Amino acid sequence: MKRKGRKEITIVGFNGVLKNGSFMFLGTVFSHHLDSIWKIVPFQVLSYQDGIMEIVIDSAESISKVAEFISGMFSKKSNLYGLDFVICHYRHIHLRISKHTGRKNIISMLIKALITSSYDASGAFYTIDAQICQIDYPLRNSDDLRYEVHKNSFQFDELSCFQKDLWFIHYDSGNIIRISSIQNGIISINFSAGNLIPDLLAQLKMFFTPYSNFYGVKAIENVELNEFTICVDSQNVDNLFYLFNLGLDMKHNLWERELEEYCHSREYMIRHAKFLKKECRKNRVLQKIKDFHSLQDFTLVKGKTQAEWRKYITSSPHETYIHSIVEYAILLAQYVEYLMHKHHLAFANALDIGSKEANVFGITLNMHSFAVYILSMFWKYGEELRLQYNAKYHYEGTGVVNPAIFSLSV
Repeated sequence: MKRKGRKEITIVGFNGVLKNGSFMFLGTVFSHHLDSIWKIVPFQVLSYQDGIMEIVIDSAESISKVAEFISGMFSKKSNLYGLDFVICHYRHIHLRISKHTGRKNIISMLIKALITSSYDASGAFYTIDAQICQIDYPLRNSDDLRYEVHKNSFQFDELSCFQKDLWFIHYDSGNIIRISSIQNGIISINFSAGNLIPDLLAQLKMFFTPYSNFYGVKAIENVELNEFTICVDSQNVDNLFYLFNLGLDMKHNLWERELEEYCHSREYMIRHAKFLKKECRKNRVLQKIKDFHSLQDFTLVKGKTQAEWRKYITSSPHETYIHSIVEYAILLAQYVEYLMHKHHLAFANALDIGSKEANVFGITLNMHSFAVYILSMFWKYGEELRLQYNAKYHYEGTGVVNPAIFSLSV
């Protein structure tokens, strides 16, 4: 018979960070077979990474309660759903429990471990110390304390099933902090792409503000500021903006030094000489083309006049985008006519060379199709250009194919 799912559901909330750097949570277990509707289980998170969470549960909790609590952590309705393993420290034992392990099997594992494991009466029991670091700095006025705590605190939202991050949400702003690992009070954070540096620095300072429930974190490792990595702690958190600007200066100076060294290298001189030679040749060819078409842009199709052509291009919006298309269309037609006249090339061969050489504006597929559309109306060879262009896309109808948006310009 197919299993419908776990009867236990564990929803956890975040209290704060303890003096040993572990995270203090409060788990609420909902279950249909319990005498009461829900039960509370405080627990510490010693470490977390890649879906594996190491926790401590107080020895005063019963075996059945611990089993229900851990089983409920793997429930689809739990905000910890996404966990693969839980390493549980309980009384004098610790167990590695898989997400595929049911409540009854967890009970059996706990009982077997308690019976077979050696017990040191000198004090090996795991206990919970719920004194979070946040309340080490009380304010005189209780209203001020409540305000500062609310302004700087976060609540636990969920464990992301996709990235395996622990998501925490700021009470006021709704900003999200994604913690990817916890180990000995040192954490790693995944920042969202596009975060502004001031916002990023403000988030980091939250971990070292006495009234934040993140207060107690020892350090944040692998924080990238402008392509250099730094470990952030209470000693340098106030200097992060200075370090960021210093990193910018260092990068800029390094870039200038590398550029200067490259500009004096033999490799650069050879490549630059080739580039100048190519540009010089291109400019000479372009000048010959302009001289060849000194009286008009290109040969107009029968039935069109220079006045109509001028009216068309001057009525177009004076935008850089449209202007580049018109300029490209003119240069393309000029190049093809020049190659056909000067080197006696067939239209197809001249068009193949001219399309590449005339692209001095960084033309896209959409812009090229628009240029073909313009020339198909005004150029002497416009209809031949349109037919040859459409044939590339196996289209024989009217208009001009626009492969960028898979439609036709009619």
